[in-house]
Amino acid sequence: MNKKELVAALAKRVGISQAKAAECVNALFEADNGTGLIVGAINAGQKVTIPGFGTFARRNRDARAAIQPGSGARITVPARSYVTFKTGKTLRELVNAAS
Repeated sequence: MNKKELVAALAKRVGISQAKAAECVNALFEADNGTGLIVGAINAGQKVTIPGFGTFARRNRDARAAIQPGSGARITVPARSYVTFKTGKTLRELVNAAS
């Protein structure tokens, strides 16, 4: 399911226009300019927990030494932040039951 299909499904389920559904989806997930609620909370150092679905969180990875495969030269990979997602118990159980 892509964003357009998500918007259409949300509009149908809730009984609102597709424009209003798109506004809701964008308010939650907008990442291009960092204005989405989830991105904003993660950037502020907060976890976003949706009970039964999962938790989005930010983690930091320290700088480390590595070897460049092509030349064999030692390089330093800079420190960086990344986003993790841990599935909630309900979602995990539903996915496992479906397989």
